[in-house]
Amino acid sequence: MTDTLTFCMHDGHHPPGRGHHRAGALCLPCGVSAAQEHKLPKEVVERGPQVVAVMGEGAIQHRLRVVLIALLIGVAVGWSTTDARADACQTQAGCVETARSALDFTRSVGVNTHLGYSQTIYWQRYADLIRPRLLELGVSHIRDGTFPANYPEVIGPTIAQRYRDLGLGLNLLVGLEQAPSGPGGSGEGLQDRLDWIKSNGLAPQVVGIEGSNESGNDATVIRNHQCDTFSRVHGDPAFAGKPVVGPSGGYPFSGTVWYDRIGDLSACLDVGNLHPFPGEDPPHLHQGQDLGVAAGWASRTYGGRPDWITENGYWTKSPDGSHVSERAAGVYVPRMFMEAFRRGFERTQAYELIDLNSATSDVIHNYGLLRTDGTRKPAFTTVANTMRVLKDTASSSGSLGFGIVCKARCNAPIRRVLLKHSSGSFFLVVWSESRVWNGTTDTPQPTQNVNLTLHKSARMEVISPASSSVPSKTVTGTTLNTQVTDAVQLIRITP
Repeated sequence: MTDTLTFCMHDGHHPPGRGHHRAGALCLPCGVSAAQEHKLPKEVVERGPQVVAVMGEGAIQHRLRVVLIALLIGVAVGWSTTDARADACQTQAGCVETARSALDFTRSVGVNTHLGYSQTIYWQRYADLIRPRLLELGVSHIRDGTFPANYPEVIGPTIAQRYRDLGLGLNLLVGLEQAPSGPGGSGEGLQDRLDWIKSNGLAPQVVGIEGSNESGNDATVIRNHQCDTFSRVHGDPAFAGKPVVGPSGGYPFSGTVWYDRIGDLSACLDVGNLHPFPGEDPPHLHQGQDLGVAAGWASRTYGGRPDWITENGYWTKSPDGSHVSERAAGVYVPRMFMEAFRRGFERTQAYELIDLNSATSDVIHNYGLLRTDGTRKPAFTTVANTMRVLKDTASSSGSLGFGIVCKARCNAPIRRVLLKHSSGSFFLVVWSESRVWNGTTDTPQPTQNVNLTLHKSARMEVISPASSSVPSKTVTGTTLNTQVTDAVQLIRITP
């Protein structure tokens, strides 16, 4: 007989400056074993039957369906925060695990830029700061806008040239906030954007063409614009094979606020689109709700399509103390990319490259991986070193037999991603799923002492990208005694 529990789902709040909504809660008894508790939202509390009476049966069934969607998706693609007791790889005997391609991971990593913001550092110091830092960061693609003739004359040609100069992949926005036009959100404004992409020779760099960005427009307008975008892109040979990304909403953890209003758009998109900003939480949470909850709600609009995270990140200043420290963001942002990849998101784009104005406490000005003067925050350094180590030019596959067991200070779940590099090496990426910010101060957790045991002898090199891309420890054999920390660590295993 299994233990049962009662859980509550809470509608969270979007980060300050990015929209708010009322919180709600639902408590349902659910026959879930204690070992499966990790598949539910993290905020598990007992509220009693009075909540059921207040909400009514229809609302309960609606919420239960969404929870079940989140759970089923999580089980299907490995989104659950695996309990070590049920994970054969976290035993001494170990397991044989199939690795994913290192190239697939590096291709998944992107960053938001605002190269057309002519009054900011993006425009004013492109050549000596933005370009070199973007290339140093090592991301595969950027997310930015399109700039046809209705902008000041110099911007469109200049941005097109800068896109070509960077040579990076482009996820380009053509949504309502980019292309306001005729009835239903369609018309020449949208076509002007698509023509601008083609006429400037940018189509080969395109990795995605994205619809509306957190639009406040009427649902019908958003739907019509998205379907118009889908039809035009897939009807144009210049964009053959290019995915159309769905519109994003500002409330990814609550279906009633956005997804229910928009409805099913799966026929008008190739890729779903989430903005699951964690606020002050670790990247797998948002106000106590697991990332899988957001994916469950998203399926109502995006259907069974693959999902991208086109905005996610942390702000490091705020007027109300709602930010995290630069140190905490330096731990969380690299984990954000790994966590999303671990859960099956095809691409994740950090918001954003550089602070628009580090001298202010405005939230919107302090999301950057860089400070406004171009100096690197810890998150930038860790991501850049990680990308440098994992950079690859060809896809690779393979399996590795190993076991990783915590021996001391086992204070949080150990998460991992196993990657295969075309050089023949494997990379076991590990981190402790710990909370390093308590709302006011940094709360670094003690390192966990672990034993990594391989089924076959190999060279093992430990790399801590928070400080370096060079190994700090090398061992040849079948056993490595090392530490797992709050931050991601890379263990290169060369048979």
